[in-house]
Amino acid sequence: SARPELRVAIIGTGYIADFHARAIAKAPGVELVAVCDSNAALAAGFAAQWGVASYGSLDAMLAAERINALHVLTPPDSHHAVSRQALNSGLHIFLEK
Repeated sequence: SARPELRVAIIGTGYIADFHARAIAKAPGVELVAVCDSNAALAAGFAAQWGVASYGSLDAMLAAERINALHVLTPPDSHHAVSRQALNSGLHIFLEK
């Protein structure tokens, strides 16, 4: 099969992340490839459910993965810093608020 057009990651693996992962899975040409959360155990559990890599920090994920877009699902007070880092790394971001 053709390689997906968009390789997507999620940062923040709390309650809402499952809704985003399901939406990504349904979108043609889009693949969830990695997740990260400052709670590494939470990230690992979520990643295991979706069969993707998990990381405890955005830095580690960006260093290890080829990602095109990032869903920012962290608490609102971290949105600016996380989004700025992702944008400065050349990623597209999906940010709700």
